[in-house]
Amino acid sequence: MNLMEQFADPELFESLTMADKTLATVITTLMGMGTTFIVLILIWFIIVVMSGVIRSAKKGVAPAKAPVEEPVAAAAAEGSAEDEDEEEIVAAIAAMMLLSERNKSQVGLKLKKIERIYR
Repeated sequence: MNLMEQFADPELFESLTMADKTLATVITTLMGMGTTFIVLILIWFIIVVMSGVIRSAKKGVAPAKAPVEEPVAAAAAEGSAEDEDEEEIVAAIAAMMLLSERNKSQVGLKLKKIERIYR
């Protein structure tokens, strides 16, 4: 009967010396850790292969380009720079108010004063 069979048998376990128990413990630990690392390496290999498959699939598919609508482009051309600045200011204020109302405790931002800065 080999050492590992004696180590696994509860009746024979008591007859083992401390050196045999220690050696069997080390062997068991190395087998467990070895098995774990082999499985982790297999999982890593599977992830690498799958990411390569996904990348090659993404390269094969050409991204669809959205058509530019003429009315939107014409409206953007008609708007002045001041109108765009005004819209940006309104959007920033609205976003700040929304953040301050929804997440008062999380964000820590408060809207205290709105002041126009002239350029």
